[in-house]
Amino acid sequence: VRVHHLSWVSMAGESKRDYPATINYQSPWYKEYSYVEDHFARLNTALTRGKPVVKVGVVHPVESYWLHLGPEDTTSEKRWALEHNFQNITKWLLLGQVDFDFIAESILPDLCKEAGSPLKVGEMEYDTIIVPGMETMRRTTYERLKAFKEKGGKIVFVGECPKYMDATETNEIEALYNDSIKVPFEREKILEVLGEDKIINIYKDNEISDKYLYNLRDDENCMWLFIARGVHVNDKEDTQAENLKIVIKGEYYPKVYDTINGEVKDAEFSYENGNTVVYAKLHSYDSLLLRLGKLESVEIKDYVSYTLEEPNVYLLDIAEYALDDEEYNEAEEILRADNKLRERLGWQLRRSAFPQPWTVEEEEIVHKARLRFTIHSEITVKEPLLAIEDAERIEIVFNGEKVASKVVGWFTDEAIKTVRLPEIKKGTNILEVSIPFGKRTNVEWCYILGDFGVVVEGTKKTITERSDKVRYGTITDQGMPFYGANIVYHNEIELEEDSALRVRIPKYRGSLVKVLLDSKEAGKIVYAPYELVIPNVKKGKHVLGLVLYGNRHNSFGTLHNCNEKTWWFGPDAWRTTGDSWSYEYSLKDMGVLEKPIVEILK
Repeated sequence: VRVHHLSWVSMAGESKRDYPATINYQSPWYKEYSYVEDHFARLNTALTRGKPVVKVGVVHPVESYWLHLGPEDTTSEKRWALEHNFQNITKWLLLGQVDFDFIAESILPDLCKEAGSPLKVGEMEYDTIIVPGMETMRRTTYERLKAFKEKGGKIVFVGECPKYMDATETNEIEALYNDSIKVPFEREKILEVLGEDKIINIYKDNEISDKYLYNLRDDENCMWLFIARGVHVNDKEDTQAENLKIVIKGEYYPKVYDTINGEVKDAEFSYENGNTVVYAKLHSYDSLLLRLGKLESVEIKDYVSYTLEEPNVYLLDIAEYALDDEEYNEAEEILRADNKLRERLGWQLRRSAFPQPWTVEEEEIVHKARLRFTIHSEITVKEPLLAIEDAERIEIVFNGEKVASKVVGWFTDEAIKTVRLPEIKKGTNILEVSIPFGKRTNVEWCYILGDFGVVVEGTKKTITERSDKVRYGTITDQGMPFYGANIVYHNEIELEEDSALRVRIPKYRGSLVKVLLDSKEAGKIVYAPYELVIPNVKKGKHVLGLVLYGNRHNSFGTLHNCNEKTWWFGPDAWRTTGDSWSYEYSLKDMGVLEKPIVEILK
């Protein structure tokens, strides 16, 4: 409670000895008094809004004190002990960051007609009730506490069980006492049993500080949290600040309201385990007023439009193969076919011990490796591309039509050139490739690129119509099993007022997620807790873009290695045998696997 003593009418005579000092013109600083009064006015505006957030009630023990009113020489010690305990529990709770209300037994029956859990007393509701070393208790209080406990409420008796009810000796309270939490009149024991009731924890150097008080109020779409020093400053010359970590139960969007200059500032904060953690630096006479904006969910649709940053991919890894002009052998995986052709010619196989190409003596190439791919398609694909190594040296025939090996670009690496193919027809298509084949030749997987979808069923691959929307989940079963580049998810959202946004990506498979707001980068999500706050978003409609940066495993990885315990990835990991080999594809999930959580921070 602040007592101004207002202003002196006059300093004449004894009037000048009425203290505290006047705040009017008689004081040389009165014109600057607004510096501190504006602080209190701003604070008053926040701390008179809404409703206090207090979950602990303490039954006021004053009537136990009254039992010991009497002659000073026979009652003062007992009253002093009661007063000492009363002062202690008040201080321990407040400085232990357990805000509470005293409950007066005299008005409890009027404010609490019927007890339940939580215990409703007037406009307040309490999850925990503390009975602090009381000797007597009113029957009306006992009845409400008993009903509160029976309905799941938490009662903590501090010290001994009250021996009197309405100042009459009784053992009726013992059953309730024995069924409740009992602790001695010790600070650590009391705070220990109230740990789960705490809403605010203030840490200094990773230990709970015992210097600060707080006041928390619920004001519709926000909370107001005020923190101030609760103990006397011993050294007024001390300029050392304390670095505080303020842990608030629940997730909010904190803003610092500077009560000295009226500015609103961004708070330094994070989210940890469902809590809001604010970091602040306070000097001896500092206080902190935080507006804690409540979070409101933004609806994200189940299916959203998307953009691929590269053409989609149809993998060509299985082909009939032949040496020179021989008849084709039945279809085989390309790297295996390459080894079989090398075995025919008595050449060293391309494996982990294969020498670097420049160590192999150049030779005149007199052989050719021929590959014939069968491509199944449910649609016509216009302007497809073939991505293949050594494109300039190969001969291409597509559906019986010879195709010029004219390089028009590259795919993933400049060594993998692209050549334009005639349109892919609906049905079965045949691609024939003839490659000059020498000891230094690389016969590798190749790829069809274009605007289409791909469905994989076991070993069968089929080109399909590309969907214009995707759901959140792996893209491998949404027409993109071999796609390894970036995908942009486009989420349409609308804000009713200027706000901040928190974007959380609970689960993704890729390298990182870049967040775009109306096509402009807002930040990146890479590390836990996989979230990003976007400040100062204007009301209205926006497009929230999520750029999932992919990887190339599903295009170039060990897709036929079904040994999940493989830990060394060299050339042999692509050429497994026996139970470690499968013609079916070992694809890895890629994409934003769970729907993002987008919240408005008001």
